[in-house]
Amino acid sequence: MSTLDVQKLKDDAVEWALTHGVAFKESSYSAVHTPFTLTPTPISRKSYQYLKNATGILSKLIYSVSEDHDFLYSAIYPIKAGNAFFSALLNMHQQIHSSSRHAPRLPLLIMRSDFMDDNRDGFRLIEFNGIAAGMGPFGQRIHDLHHYLQRQYPAVFSDLSNQATGALVDNQAIEGLSAAICQATCRIKQEFGDPGPARFLMIVQENENNVFDQHLLELALQQKGIETHRRTFRELHNQLSTGADNRLILEGVGPLDTVYLRAGYQYSDYEAFNIDEQECCQALMATRVFIEQHRVAVNATVGQQLATSK
Repeated sequence: MSTLDVQKLKDDAVEWALTHGVAFKESSYSAVHTPFTLTPTPISRKSYQYLKNATGILSKLIYSVSEDHDFLYSAIYPIKAGNAFFSALLNMHQQIHSSSRHAPRLPLLIMRSDFMDDNRDGFRLIEFNGIAAGMGPFGQRIHDLHHYLQRQYPAVFSDLSNQATGALVDNQAIEGLSAAICQATCRIKQEFGDPGPARFLMIVQENENNVFDQHLLELALQQKGIETHRRTFRELHNQLSTGADNRLILEGVGPLDTVYLRAGYQYSDYEAFNIDEQECCQALMATRVFIEQHRVAVNATVGQQLATSK
């Protein structure tokens, strides 16, 4: 394997990544490719199937915990005094569920589970990520990249692999995520039966660099006929209202069917110093509470965020 061959593969891989949206914003008008490996990490079929099964079970557990509001309150309350953000989340949770009436939002659980394979102890769960659970679309794109490199540079690709290369593990994250969101979005749309397209709102951070991952998902939804919109919490302030039967309405857009949060996991996402409010972040946190008080599919609910909190 010559150095020239390896360099050619690297250059082609970088161009492929940029061409297919595997990138971070570097400035307002430029981007750089994300870090990625040229070859996949080997995993046995048995281990892979074990993790797939475990992830499904963990997701069902997290969903059940997130909807057990009394349990969540009792579990989080002891640390409330020592962590201002957990205290704020718990206060939002209580506002949403303090009424005897069931919160009308439809929980849509999109969760990323991160595991580490320890040489001695085997697989260990590093974290759940139930809010802003991104990177799935990048995972599919890197899988596609490995297929491309294996096909275009079979000898170099084989030499670069640390172990004997087996079958590449199929990754359909974009299709899976968009199908789940489409199902929830269409369910809400069908319940109301109002005219116009099904609508999806992504709540994002201002000046975020990880936007291409988000756009890959939005593009897949658009291809399914869903209208997509992007707003920060600040942009949503005083722009949401209540329609008939607890329909969530976005000014200038219309009824919303799904709200997907890629922001809201840190205090800074709720900061808006040009809003007259008694306490820091109060107004934009109230916006999040307002969303869950409507009949709309939501990921992540405050309950899901608490259930997957570190």
